[in-house]
This record gives sequence, C-alpha cells and structure tokens, in this order.
Amino acid sequence: DGFHIYNKNFASKKNIQNKFEELMNYSLQNFDYSHENEKKFLKLIDWLKQKKIKVVLVLSPYHPDLFNKIMKEKNIIIKMENKYKQISLNKNINLLGSFNPKVNGCTRQEFYDGMHPVESCMKKIFMNYKY
Repeated sequence: DGFHIYNKNFASKKNIQNKFEELMNYSLQNFDYSHENEKKFLKLIDWLKQKKIKVVLVLSPYHPDLFNKIMKEKNIIIKMENKYKQISLNKNINLLGSFNPKVNGCTRQEFYDGMHPVESCMKKIFMNYKY
C-alpha cells in the first residue's frame, strides 16, 4: 500500500501541498518530445505483442489540486495523455486510467503526495479491466 515509503506524516495535506511547486517541474522541466524514443516505445510494444504478451498502458492520476495547477500552468500532460490514447488505438492495446483524477474517480484523500495515488485509487482504475 505504499506506506513502506510514504508514512502518514509524509502524506499529510500540508506536506502534500507544500511539494506542488517542486512537482510541477518533476520530469517536465526540460521536457522535449523525442520522436526517436517514441519509435523505440512502439517497437517495444510490437515486440511484446509478437511474443503474445498482453500490453496495457496505465496512466496514474495526479493529485486533484496538482492536476488543476498543472492544467493552468503547464498542460503538457494532456498532450502526452492524448498521445498515449492514440498509441493505444493504433496498436490495438488497452489504456487504463488518466492523469486526470476525476476521470478515475480518485479523491484528494487517495494520494500519498501530488503524484502517487493510494491503493484504493488504483483499484478504481483497474476495476473495469477484463483480464
């Protein structure tokens, strides 16, 4: 359930919101879309499918308050989500979840921090998936 990393003090509302500015740029600060990396990713998907391995893309949601902040200030994540949706359609693979917590039905209380949902939130993402 993540509490081996995120204890109750870490996941306090105050602690979560204090980290939003830092998380706004986490991995997106110098983001530059790479078509070369996309090609590699698509080749990996093709290789897995050739090996009869079922491929499922899972998008883990952001904390609702952080998601709203990102949408106002740096909405690259929506462009990326749309890219993943297109890949899933083109490759005929399942895509579960969304970076938007409302799509998943996740509440503010279901996050350890701005980017890591608790088990109950992730269960909502997987509950309609047919294995």
